[in-house]
Amino acid sequence: MPEKPASNEQRLMRLFDALADSVEEMTDEEILAEAPEEGDPKALAAKVTDVIERSIRTHNEGRRLDARQQYEGAIRAMTQRRYALPDTPEERRTLLFSVVAQNPGIRSAVTLHHRELKSLSDQDVEGYLRKLSDLGLLGGEEKGDK
Repeated sequence: MPEKPASNEQRLMRLFDALADSVEEMTDEEILAEAPEEGDPKALAAKVTDVIERSIRTHNEGRRLDARQQYEGAIRAMTQRRYALPDTPEERRTLLFSVVAQNPGIRSAVTLHHRELKSLSDQDVEGYLRKLSDLGLLGGEEKGDK
């Protein structure tokens, strides 16, 4: 089967490889001897360093922005989520106590801020239940009207 003709990108990459190979074979003295033809070697090195540093910063900034967008999307999803929690504060408190009793590891996390679970406010109880639901520890389905 005949070989496909090389694309422009492939030919360009071969050219860059050949140039890199030829520079790699040169001694430091040969490189420095040719450098004045292109300008001050230190100024050229500073320009190259600047280009590389800007490229790295731009790349990192892009990654940071992507991560920020993912974070904000996750926060939006969490705030718009509907939870299948009991309707009354007493039922929610009973559910929380039940989940904590079944999962001793959770008790230490909850009691870290509240020495006695009975001292939790209704808002705290609901907040813990939402967090436990987000972690998949309640096992209930999301509710459309809550």
